[in-house]
Amino acid sequence: MAGRSGGSHEAVVDGVTGYVVSNSRSERALAAAMAVLLGDDVTRKRFASQARTVARTQFDWDILAESLRDGLAPFDHFGSIDQLA
Repeated sequence: MAGRSGGSHEAVVDGVTGYVVSNSRSERALAAAMAVLLGDDVTRKRFASQARTVARTQFDWDILAESLRDGLAPFDHFGSIDQLA
């Protein structure tokens, strides 16, 4: 569960890996989302499983490093990135 403030909501796929609460300052909205998760084992376990998959496939250090390398490649005028591979 994440609120739509700061950057935490960028790590949660609403309805897939958790819930994104639009108004994170609303006690009612937060309580409602928490109540759903606390009362629904199936959804909570599904979110957990899908969140692990997203973490492994999108936020793994090797994947992030490769993405950064590829993003910086157009600015590597000396070929130093090729020496790292």
